[in-house]
Amino acid sequence: WPRLPRRPRRCRAQPLPIVSHAGLLDGFMGGGGSVVEVPNYLAAPPEWEELAKRLDELTPTEEQEGIEATLAGRGRLRADMSKTRLFEATDESKVRVHLYRDSASWCPYCEKVQLALEEKQVPYKISKINMNCYGDKPFDFLAKNPMGLLPVAEFDGRMVTDSNSILDEIEARFPDKKRLVPPGQEAEVAQLLRLERELFGAWFSWLRSPGSDARNRTAFIEVLEEVERRLGVHADGPFFLGAEVSMPECHFASFLERMAASLAYFKGFQMRQNLKFPNLEAWFKALEARDSYKGLAGDFYTHAHDLPPQVGGCAFNGEHKDYQEAIDGAALRVP
Repeated sequence: WPRLPRRPRRCRAQPLPIVSHAGLLDGFMGGGGSVVEVPNYLAAPPEWEELAKRLDELTPTEEQEGIEATLAGRGRLRADMSKTRLFEATDESKVRVHLYRDSASWCPYCEKVQLALEEKQVPYKISKINMNCYGDKPFDFLAKNPMGLLPVAEFDGRMVTDSNSILDEIEARFPDKKRLVPPGQEAEVAQLLRLERELFGAWFSWLRSPGSDARNRTAFIEVLEEVERRLGVHADGPFFLGAEVSMPECHFASFLERMAASLAYFKGFQMRQNLKFPNLEAWFKALEARDSYKGLAGDFYTHAHDLPPQVGGCAFNGEHKDYQEAIDGAALRVP
């Protein structure tokens, strides 16, 4: 049985002592895993206000304080509720960047821009806009950006489109913040960004190829092996340029995350916890330990299902079934 991160284990668990859906919901509302006497919520569904109050009661104090810090523009990033990121800025008057990103946090190009802002700790505010594949865009956004593409960033009132251009603008406008392109390593960064595009092309070709896809598989693995090699160049790793996150991470992170999920789900190819790619696994783990990335990263299930509507479909190859079942949670079926 292949190992995957963030997936349920296949086990022979005893059936839950649930005799009705009402009992299941009652047990949840009672908390602590035990069934208690509560109103029949199927007969009288609770109002949203009641559910919100119940959630507040169950939220630990430390977590609630963290949420309040996030809502105030500080604390760690939470993709579902962060609207302003102040970092060390005294107030919102110091905010010079307005990022427009997708509402559902599906967009990898939006993620790479936001990762750069988080790593540099540049104060910014966030507006969420629907992607074309799941909703309409507001007219005031289209008035500023008629093409409607995401992401878009507004710097002191100047609109910049295209994620790469936005990243360049962030680096150029805030030289007093952490440098994502260290002086003297510009050529190495440029090589790595070309490698990222090469890997993207190989992944995209394989992901969408139906049936027998041995050639596309081989082409992808060859480029991934080069990524693995480049991750071992700097002895002080685990990142591309050594011990610190830099511009290559901003470009690679969102796509490697989606590659790991989609290739397992559609192609039965395991990138994570693969002994052939120890540097890649160390890179993932180091990135996942950072607050800048935790608030942005998706999971295998989300990416397996959000990619098809974005790219026009993904193709199974017949080697995927165990991974598909694990990611979809086949072992956790509620009676």
